[in-house]
Amino acid sequence: MRWKLVSTRYEVEMDRDEARLYGMLEDELALGFAGKEITAANAAVLTGKLLQMASGAVYADSGDVVLICN
Repeated sequence: MRWKLVSTRYEVEMDRDEARLYGMLEDELALGFAGKEITAANAAVLTGKLLQMASGAVYADSGDVVLICN
């Protein structure tokens, strides 16, 4: 059986501060925010972290959830 790829695109709006944090993680692969460290060891991890941020929260290195949006 062959599976068809189904792509779905969702557009999200970020305010200026959220977009700045997103860009910092994207560029540096690391971000200190709300007293927590958020790092991405490679491109695959970065993709997941950026997806989390676009959803409004991201897992910190400690495992804690860090809310990005207000």
